[in-house]
Amino acid sequence: MGNNELRAKIDAYYKSGDIVSEQVYKNLLEKLDQVEKAVNEKNSEKVVDFLHDLLRYVSENKGKLISYRAAEDLQPLINNLIFNVAKHL
Repeated sequence: MGNNELRAKIDAYYKSGDIVSEQVYKNLLEKLDQVEKAVNEKNSEKVVDFLHDLLRYVSENKGKLISYRAAEDLQPLINNLIFNVAKHL
C-alpha cells in the first residue's frame, strides 16, 4: 500500500465519521503531504521520520477523535510503509 491508498483510507474514514474532527483530518493529510514531499526529495530518513510522526498522531487520537476501528486499520498500514522504506536505508 502506498501513500495514495493511505490518503484514500483517511478520506473514507473522515467521510464515514470514523475521523470525527475536521482539524484531525486536515492534520493527517498535512502529515501525509510531508511524507510525499520527502519521497519526492528521495530523502528516506525524512520519510521514515514523517511516517513515525503520522503513526504517533494516529495513536494519540485513537479512541478519541479517530475511532478504534480506523486507527487499528491505519496503524499497521503506516507501520508497513515505515518497514518498506527503512529496509532500503
